[in-house]
Amino acid sequence: MFYSRSYYAHPAVVAVLLFLCPVAMALNVETGIGVGMGYTDNAALTSANEEDDWIAEASVGLAITQETGALTARADAAFSHQNYLNDTYDDQDYLSLSAIAGWEQIRDRLTWNVRNYFTQTSIDSLDPDTPDNTQDANVFSFGPDIYWQLTPRNSLTISPLFQDFYFEDDDTDNQQYGVSAGWLYRMYPTMAVGMDGAVTDVSYDDEDLNPDYTRSTIQAVISGTRPRSEYTLNLGATHIDRDRYDDHDGFSGSLDWLYTFTGRSSVRAFVLSDLTDASTGFFNSQVDPDTGDFSNEQVSGDVLQNNTLRLTYLREGNTLNTRIWTELRDLDYKESPDDREVQDYGIDLGYRVSPLLTTGIDGRYTRTEETDTGGRTDKEYSIGGNVTYQLSRKLRCNVDVRYRDNDSTQSIDEYDEFSVFAGIVYGIGSLRSF
Repeated sequence: MFYSRSYYAHPAVVAVLLFLCPVAMALNVETGIGVGMGYTDNAALTSANEEDDWIAEASVGLAITQETGALTARADAAFSHQNYLNDTYDDQDYLSLSAIAGWEQIRDRLTWNVRNYFTQTSIDSLDPDTPDNTQDANVFSFGPDIYWQLTPRNSLTISPLFQDFYFEDDDTDNQQYGVSAGWLYRMYPTMAVGMDGAVTDVSYDDEDLNPDYTRSTIQAVISGTRPRSEYTLNLGATHIDRDRYDDHDGFSGSLDWLYTFTGRSSVRAFVLSDLTDASTGFFNSQVDPDTGDFSNEQVSGDVLQNNTLRLTYLREGNTLNTRIWTELRDLDYKESPDDREVQDYGIDLGYRVSPLLTTGIDGRYTRTEETDTGGRTDKEYSIGGNVTYQLSRKLRCNVDVRYRDNDSTQSIDEYDEFSVFAGIVYGIGSLRSF
């Protein structure tokens, strides 16, 4: 039996693309195609009655860039089809899209921005990432940035914004209409201070399940640069005015600090406390994954206090690439019983053995504790290795081996899995693996 997802695209996406097409005169287009085969000894990630399966995959990829004149744009898309040969699941189709465009209509005065992200996320973030716990998710964002240089040291920015959120299997689809304003005063060439404020109306498609609300935020801002570092500090408060349920007030602030050791290595610290919603968390994670892993959050129409600390170390060398991260999160939902504390640690190493041969190893440990109900704590371990060989300039093959184990205080949620995957890709893109 063939299973197909009904992919969603907001009508505004089509309108914007049609608008941009006549402007774009120097498009760079890249394509790719890949096929692969994998084996898993526990396809459904269950604690009992484990079933092995072979999974065949085919994928195509597309990248479009435009950087001429006032228009900059990039779109990366991939489509993959997976066939479970032993029929553990029906055939699965997956689409991913990241599209970003900016048009500077008036130089240093007015820029139009559009973003669209289409991907997959978990229905229940505590359950295994199997096809029956996977849903399509999309966010479309559109609005202008309007600049005024009031004096040589004072500037003002006003940014109206429209966002549309879609989650396939959750009743949390919503539209957000907002406007933000920011004033910045450059005290010194290396330091600036200012104020930011924003008001956003959130309107859910199913208001009976998820009450509409208005979010208001005001923050003081300090930013600066040093020879090897740069930082931005925001401190303020947020007020949530809900149509039903209680209103909420909360602290709102963040620190984003980047320190560069050398031209090849850096460390980034991101600290956040914000009274927000899951849709905003999804959008922020797509724009910048190092501000928080959305897989830690539960898709919900509720508001929550999101407290996050994430440290990321990166090093890019001629032979060795390193990425190490730590993320600590405390999620406090105001109505739904989804409160949790998360500890996430990971490492990803890539080593170039020769100009044609690259190897890699990665590991990850995630501990998630439900703090509202106190009924479940999961500890997930994962380790994997891969080998990639460049057959020609565009043709490459790879083999991935992985083992993962989930220990839980609820035995029904425990599982372990060994999997191996081999594939070949021509052009850009990669295979999803599993």
